[in-house]
Amino acid sequence: MPTHALSVPQPDTFSALIRQKEYLLERLVPISQKQIEFVRRADSDELLRFLQRKMAVMDEFEDLERRLTPFKDISPEDRIWIDEKDREETRKTMKRCEMLLAEIVANDEISTAELASMTEEIQQQLKSIRQNGKQNSYAMQNAVETPNLRRLNIDG
Repeated sequence: MPTHALSVPQPDTFSALIRQKEYLLERLVPISQKQIEFVRRADSDELLRFLQRKMAVMDEFEDLERRLTPFKDISPEDRIWIDEKDREETRKTMKRCEMLLAEIVANDEISTAELASMTEEIQQQLKSIRQNGKQNSYAMQNAVETPNLRRLNIDG
C-alpha cells in the first residue's frame, strides 16, 4: 500500500497566503472607492464594465479564501511558524487585512445605499410620469370626444 504525505499546512504557505490576501484587499480598496464615484455620477454603462473587472478580483479573493480554509482550524499558538519574526509579521498583516476589509465593506455599503436611493428616486419619477401620462391621456381623450365644446364662447 503506497504511503501518501499528509496534507499538513506549511507555515510558509500560510504566511504567503496572508500576504496575497493583503495584496488583493489593497487592490479592492480603490476599486470600492471608484465604484462609489460611478454610482454618484449615475454612469450605469461604466459602472457595469467596472463591476465586471471587480468580479475578477473578487473571484481571486474567493479562491484565496478557499486555500486558507485548512488553516482556519489551527490556532496561532498551535500553528508551526518559520520563526517568531514570521509569526509577528503575519499577525500584523492579518490585522491590516481586517482594516482593509472593513473599509471595503463600508464603501460597498455606501455605494449600495446610494444606488438604492437613486433607484427609489427613479421609481418615484416613473410613477409621476405614469400618473401625468394617464391624466394627459384622459384630457386628450375628452378633447377629442368634445372638440366643439372647447370652441364655444359662452360670454358672447
